[in-house]
Amino acid sequence: MKIVIVPSHNQSKHIQPIISGYENQTIIPDLLLFVFDRCSDDSISKFNSIKTNLNIKFIEKTTGNNFSAGMTRDLGIDFVQENYSNYEMIIFTDGDCIPSERLVEIHLENIRQTKKCVVSCGARNKQNESGEFEQDERLDKKWINGFSFGEKNSRLIVNNFLTLNNIFTYSCNFAFNKNAIELCQNINMKLSGCKRVFNKEFDGSWGGEDSFISHCMYRTGNYILM
Repeated sequence: MKIVIVPSHNQSKHIQPIISGYENQTIIPDLLLFVFDRCSDDSISKFNSIKTNLNIKFIEKTTGNNFSAGMTRDLGIDFVQENYSNYEMIIFTDGDCIPSERLVEIHLENIRQTKKCVVSCGARNKQNESGEFEQDERLDKKWINGFSFGEKNSRLIVNNFLTLNNIFTYSCNFAFNKNAIELCQNINMKLSGCKRVFNKEFDGSWGGEDSFISHCMYRTGNYILM
């Protein structure tokens, strides 16, 4: 199964465009799951009003004081593992991220390149307030010393951990195979007794919540693809 999890906090205006984006995928996800984090806007009523042929669901996070992407994503993972244990891939896209038509297809191609644990990081085009699109900053020449896109199969050649961590943190769309999810959970359970994929030290803040994942992948000799 191919599953998409979207963490969202008071971003109701993006719900319909996101759903439309997944309706138009070259490979349709088996589940599109929104995780609403303490929303005080009309997100839930907007979600419930949308008609679609997609399998869409939502769950709510009602605890905490600030939006927490890591905790919200982990709640989504818990739901998937409890209800869709035969999943092959989980994709995460942000609550303001409109997917390109091949997003699911490309992530699926990436994770199927290997039987090892793998995380696929997607590129992004950011739309600024004037409506113009800005290219993904990771494609700027200043990054060249840290990695290369030399292999045709899109495997990311990483020369140092810091670059890897920055590349992963800058992703607003990325995908895990089942092995990668379970690897991070098992390592975290041994280290802290907590079955979390995302770094709980960053709960309630933006950024850094996925640094634990890049550590797990890099230090166990597994892959991050871009």
